[in-house]
Amino acid sequence: MMDVLMAGTLLACFGLVWLLAKWCQKQVDAAE
Repeated sequence: MMDVLMAGTLLACFGLVWLLAKWCQKQVDAAE
């Protein structure tokens, strides 16, 4: 059960980082 929780947390963190990267890219594109 602990493995599932850890995998879920890892996936959530990865998703957040991906969203942040996409948002930053959008901000950079808008700035130019």
